[in-house]
Amino acid sequence: MTDTPLIRREVTADRGPLHISTDEIYTAICNIKGESFTVREIANVIQRKRRCVQKQRIANAVKTGVSWLVAREAVEVSGSLRVRSRKQPKLFYLVTTYKLTRHPVVADFTLLYKALGLNPSHGIAIKEAGR
Repeated sequence: MTDTPLIRREVTADRGPLHISTDEIYTAICNIKGESFTVREIANVIQRKRRCVQKQRIANAVKTGVSWLVAREAVEVSGSLRVRSRKQPKLFYLVTTYKLTRHPVVADFTLLYKALGLNPSHGIAIKEAGR
């Protein structure tokens, strides 16, 4: 046997960009235990659903989604971790950590209409008797 590697299914030119929605990223963030998280942790959660896609491709798409969430203030940068390189154990690199800033809340329009004195079914003002 020779030492030549077998065909690898990593890189091919015919693959287009991988699109992951920010909703999917946000759901993955909510499934991560702990207060802070990294892009790699989000990619690990998403890869459980998309087993046939490389983790690096998922991580690149997640970076884009997380930057979008940071710009909209749903996620904020919480710090960084010092991580040892696997290929060169003497080298370290910094990994950015993130945390959720707020949780989306479903608006209660019925309560809003009542507070404004509007009829929730029609959206018109309720006239009180005697005024």
